[in-house]
Amino acid sequence: MGTTLILGEVYSRLLYLRGPKNARVALASLLADPAHRWLEVTPEIVAAVLDSWLARFPDQRFSLVDAVSFEIMRREKLTHAFAFDRHFEIAGFSVLR
Repeated sequence: MGTTLILGEVYSRLLYLRGPKNARVALASLLADPAHRWLEVTPEIVAAVLDSWLARFPDQRFSLVDAVSFEIMRREKLTHAFAFDRHFEIAGFSVLR
């Protein structure tokens, strides 16, 4: 499971590393794969993030994408994330590396 914000980050990274064609192909593949569930990020979710994550951790530089991920994980009762930084651990989740 992931969000459309995550898809945006993946696409941007692949665009930089592999070029437009490969980034488009990868994005289309991710969207078409039934193993992945992509959640749309609504303004309501972003508003919830302001208090539940960004205000609660004022000393942290959580990106909006990370904070939205935290909120989605909380709502879905998920405890583990595949991540490359410590922000998920700081927010109270276990990280799979």
